[in-house]
Amino acid sequence: MNIIQKQAVFIDYENNEQYTEIRIDEGMFIGIKTFDLYNNPTGYMNIFFHPDKRLYLDTIYCYDRFRNNGIATFISELADYILKDYDGYVIRGVYEPGQLSTDREYNIERSQKELEIAARRFYEKNGYEIINYGEYSKNKSKYPFLIDNDFYLGEDGLVTIVAKQILQQEYSFYEEDGIIYHNNYDKSNIRKK
Repeated sequence: MNIIQKQAVFIDYENNEQYTEIRIDEGMFIGIKTFDLYNNPTGYMNIFFHPDKRLYLDTIYCYDRFRNNGIATFISELADYILKDYDGYVIRGVYEPGQLSTDREYNIERSQKELEIAARRFYEKNGYEIINYGEYSKNKSKYPFLIDNDFYLGEDGLVTIVAKQILQQEYSFYEEDGIIYHNNYDKSNIRKK
């Protein structure tokens, strides 16, 4: 196994510096974790490689107190950049808007409706489609990048999924000296973790 560790930096919508630790276990796993200037975790994403040019989006999450600052969007865009050499692969995950137990431990409660609205807005903004199996089975030609097995990601059988195909695009990132920079970051501010 070849494990690669990288860093990335960006500025969130509140003009705060965010630092990213990336762990890539080639052909197996990609993990992305973001932190603020004070090393508080702000978000994370886990992606697993599956056979047949499939990727499993296990989790993408932004901690409640950091939401609406573009962190989850940055993580999603960074994952697209990291996966740029996997043109034609399909990334899909179970659609289940929710909160972490750590949010609930701090008495941060969001209604299911609020979570649903935020999740739907996030996924659609980041190029994912939200698809249930019934819709897919009636309109397979609308989703040529999907197969029936894509809907068997959970323990409960058929699930509603989020999915998108990895396609070449313009990226808001570049890499220099082993660090991935978002175009909005002034490199004179960089600190190494």
